Amino acid sequence: MRKWFSSSSSRQAVTHNDVCRTNSSADSDDDTSSSLRSPGRRRDELSSALTLLQEAQAKGTRKLNRVEIPTTMAQYRRNQIIHNLQQRTETAESNLTLCRNALVPDSFVGFEVSPDRQIGSALQGATTVANEWRNIHHTVKQAIRDQANGEEVLQAHPSMRQAPSGR
Repeated sequence: MRKWFSSSSSRQAVTHNDVCRTNSSADSDDDTSSSLRSPGRRRDELSSALTLLQEAQAKGTRKLNRVEIPTTMAQYRRNQIIHNLQQRTETAESNLTLCRNALVPDSFVGFEVSPDRQIGSALQGATTVANEWRNIHHTVKQAIRDQANGEEVLQAHPSMRQAPSGR
């Protein structure tokens, strides 16, 4: 049998044949389970999530063009939010692509934990980022309102929470 990928948690090589069998007997909370339930379906899920993430980013960017930015500081804040979300999008895309590539037989890419768990985590991360893209115009509007009200601008978006600036 050819080595397909290794699970670092179980220290066992998992072959393509192992991946194709169902994993109905494995405990879903067991991180040592290194076989995947349905590789074809999971590959389709990953591809769909990647497409949805890219579509959400495009739609969010279009919606942002309709948000009126009254000041230079508001424009700066909008750019910060966009930059942070773009970085998170790149990470989510990378995770989805990595999982999708690991599902290819004889791939040199492997899973770090159980395949189902890592794929589930990548899908959840992509869904979260896609939802933030869908709501980015509200996030930016809220940041502008917070700035206008004199509130700390960095608290407007959960992913941008940092220590308060020295104002």
